[in-house]
Amino acid sequence: MPVTIRTLETLIRLSTAHAKLRLSKTVQEQDCNAAYKLLNNSIYNIEETTEESSEIESESMIMKESTTNSPSKTPTKTYS
Repeated sequence: MPVTIRTLETLIRLSTAHAKLRLSKTVQEQDCNAAYKLLNNSIYNIEETTEESSEIESESMIMKESTTNSPSKTPTKTYS
């Protein structure tokens, strides 16, 4: 991936956001790796064929199944 100033700033912001999602006050290498993978995938639409990506897909399927099997709790509004 070509690194421009804009790309570098984006990597820094994404790494920081990933660290915050982990509730960490410091950015670690794993945050930088996650930011790089996200940016690389979004720019070049490169799909990984690793075990990690299949785990993410299986977790996603489990989440979809659990939400489709539960009754909908959509609030309704009444207007007078």
